[in-house]
Amino acid sequence: MGVSTGPVRCLQIGGNFAFTGITNTATGMAEYYSLWSSSTDRSVFTLIRLSMWVSLLREATTNHLNVTIGYPDGSSTVQTIQLGTS
Repeated sequence: MGVSTGPVRCLQIGGNFAFTGITNTATGMAEYYSLWSSSTDRSVFTLIRLSMWVSLLREATTNHLNVTIGYPDGSSTVQTIQLGTS
């Protein structure tokens, strides 16, 4: 599992997709991650998790906080988000 930490550059939400970008503090490079796309998994748990991720990313943007994003090796699909990590 890979992890990247940095401030949020953008958050884009559409009808069937959402993605975010951060500036990786280790490399200084922009990195972009998929929060969701046309997924068939719309369980209550999944919807709550996705809503929490959006809230965390908005909080980080508003307060200039770093986030740490966890993702599977070889993928840009978010598995975890932590707020306020350095």
